[in-house]
Amino acid sequence: MIAAKMEVKQLIDQFGPLEFFSELHPLFVHFPVGLFSIVVVFAFLPKSKNRDYQLAIQYLLGIGAFFSLLSCISGYFLAESQNKQSAIFTSHQWLGIATFILFSAAFFYPKWQKISIGLGGIVLLFTLYFGTMLTHGSFLKWKEKVVQQINEIISKPVEKKDKDAVKKIVSLPDTPLKVEEQASYAAVTEPMIKELKSQGIIAQVMDPTTQQLFINFVNVKQVEPTMFEVLYPIKDQIAGFRITNLVLNQEAMRSLFQFKNVEILQLSNAHLTDELVGLILQLPKLQQLNLYGNPVTDQTAMALHNVFSLKKVYVWQTNISPLALYELQKAHPQLQIEGGSQLLTKPDSLKK
Repeated sequence: MIAAKMEVKQLIDQFGPLEFFSELHPLFVHFPVGLFSIVVVFAFLPKSKNRDYQLAIQYLLGIGAFFSLLSCISGYFLAESQNKQSAIFTSHQWLGIATFILFSAAFFYPKWQKISIGLGGIVLLFTLYFGTMLTHGSFLKWKEKVVQQINEIISKPVEKKDKDAVKKIVSLPDTPLKVEEQASYAAVTEPMIKELKSQGIIAQVMDPTTQQLFINFVNVKQVEPTMFEVLYPIKDQIAGFRITNLVLNQEAMRSLFQFKNVEILQLSNAHLTDELVGLILQLPKLQQLNLYGNPVTDQTAMALHNVFSLKKVYVWQTNISPLALYELQKAHPQLQIEGGSQLLTKPDSLKK
């Protein structure tokens, strides 16, 4: 029997407010960072045993723990919706949970308050470090890029034509460029990223170490062929698409097939038919396919028999029969089939 349950990803796609809640993670996270930092300072001041200090610490711990919990929950849903899968993300996630536990312990167990706050402060620093890497990328990579640019300029005489280049280095921002803007692939340019965002498309880095991109049509109202054309120069770098609650026609599906390195396709509620899905099943590296909410039938299940790279498929709220899913699972025992609220068991017609 396949224990197929509705994944968090489907829940986020189906329940709009939950996706909005997940997007608030950057807002929530700043409260515990600031409050817990003040707590660490207060806890180790000479007058920390003063009644007023103790009362302030308790209030700060309580409020900080509340927002820390919201940060953990919203961060989890945000990661699920954006397919965050990397060692950096895992470290950030578990250190964030550990931060919440340690400072909550300081709130509920005053006897061990200083120890919990001390450990919590250390864990908080590492949590912030990995969170910064997720947002801005590795500081070392950014530093190497700046040093390389400076070396290129100082290694030749500064002529009149080089003055603009010198100005460019002098006016570098105080903070690292975002990962999206510092990808090592030459084709990824800032104008391209701005063009994508103007069309409602966000390019997210799945893993800073590989610089693979995940393309999210999050704010797109209607899919146009030109949206894929903008992405063609960086198609080798793109490993995933999220196009949900939009209509994908034959031209759009043929465009998706041009991205040969795609491993993840989230195409829920895209009005896909068996014929349209068949246009992208020959992608050589396809590992995860989300067909939730599409009117596909057993014909798609039969076609999936020949997709040997596939590791996970979502078929919740489709027209694929339990028998077809059973046959697919039998042919590919290692394939993870997510059927939502259904329990995919051996059909009665095959029980003898």
